[in-house]
Amino acid sequence: MVRQYLMVVIATAAVMFGCVEEPISIGDPPAEPEFSIDKIDENHIVFSVTSADGFMVNWDFGNGMLSQKETDTMYYPFADTYTVSLTASNKGGATTTKEELVIEETDPAICANKYYTFLSGGCDVESKTWVIDNADSALANGNPAPKNAEGAGVSNYNDPIAYWWRSSLSTTPPVPPSGALDDEYVFGLKGFTYKNECHGDFYFNWKWCNKLFGTSQATYADTVHAYIPNNPATWKLEVDTVTKEDTIAEGTMERLRYFTDDSTGNRFNLILTLSNNNYLGYCSGVSTYQILKINADTMYLRHELAEPDDPSATGPNRLEWRYLRLVAKE
Repeated sequence: MVRQYLMVVIATAAVMFGCVEEPISIGDPPAEPEFSIDKIDENHIVFSVTSADGFMVNWDFGNGMLSQKETDTMYYPFADTYTVSLTASNKGGATTTKEELVIEETDPAICANKYYTFLSGGCDVESKTWVIDNADSALANGNPAPKNAEGAGVSNYNDPIAYWWRSSLSTTPPVPPSGALDDEYVFGLKGFTYKNECHGDFYFNWKWCNKLFGTSQATYADTVHAYIPNNPATWKLEVDTVTKEDTIAEGTMERLRYFTDDSTGNRFNLILTLSNNNYLGYCSGVSTYQILKINADTMYLRHELAEPDDPSATGPNRLEWRYLRLVAKE
């Protein structure tokens, strides 16, 4: 009986172990992809996949730009060494090939752009820092003020800045709150870098403070609130010659005020945009600013105040305009 029992156990074990499934193979990762680098000029580079297995390729051009195209062209305005990588993927995994790209010269057009230089200090410095002007009318909001001291009539957004920038003398806000005066806004040209050094707190529109932090600020009670900015970030400066506001009568609230170049007299819209939901001076829910005037020392900005419950609303559905004057830190 014992012998028969052992034989049954051995047979059962053989059946059990014989039923164990072999691991399922999903295949090997693809071979290392290959790519070519061709220079149109020193700062414009064409990248092409020359060999890649798998069902997907992913580029990382080392300058913050990504792509999935077989061939793509990248602009490298600044002299530096960049690590370019191409990754091929299949069901077995991913394989990456890397190569160093050396850009020997900074594009002279970058250094020659006077607006870039005004904003960031140009190619010869690491960065430039702006702060809120500690003076009356450094912040303003709503409609332009009457011309009072400047002349009869009511000003509009196409008047010289001196007319409407007095709007906060008799209304609110008078001067920036103390918690906003230690904020620093750092612009670098290389990499178009932006950093908000707010030192722990930031100036918020009352509605946005309630929306973002669950506070209960009273109506129109803008406040300084604890805040960690979305650093690091980047900036973009664009000349916008045609906007939706161009078709609207000049006297309407929605029209963008043109920037006028002091040296040429040309009029256009000079638009500054910050990445990562960053703000300058005051959180109004938007990260795009119209530069009304800029030189080496002072920058005048206008931006919309978005409705927190409908941030995409434009034109007359926005709450109002906000104005900000920044000065270069000494």
